[in-house]
Amino acid sequence: MIVKLDIDRMIKLIYFVFLKGEKDMLRILLVRHGESEADIEKRHEGRADFHLTDRGQLQAKLLAKYLKEKYQIDEIYCSPLKRAYSTAKKIGSEFGLELKVKDELMEIDNGLLAGLTFEDAKKSFHYR
Repeated sequence: MIVKLDIDRMIKLIYFVFLKGEKDMLRILLVRHGESEADIEKRHEGRADFHLTDRGQLQAKLLAKYLKEKYQIDEIYCSPLKRAYSTAKKIGSEFGLELKVKDELMEIDNGLLAGLTFEDAKKSFHYR
């Protein structure tokens, strides 16, 4: 399996990973979860709780190793949603850190769209 690890895409959303920066300055690294089942199925995620795919698990593992090489991470906060938690868990394991799970970090509640395919949502809600 060829896995493209798009670091720029993954390091931006979902987890707050606190770092010790220069002169003890607090830096926050934002990380996006790996590929989820909803990504493959072209579904709206929102608060629908999808697992990572095998590829997403591998992306999370590779990202954790990359972060270990590049950063000193002191704390990890994550959403309780499976895709976010699974990605954060790989990072936490790499650093020997427990996760701080916060409901406030869950993806926005997109209501009736959550879990619908893009196509079904277009039909049901008449949008483009």
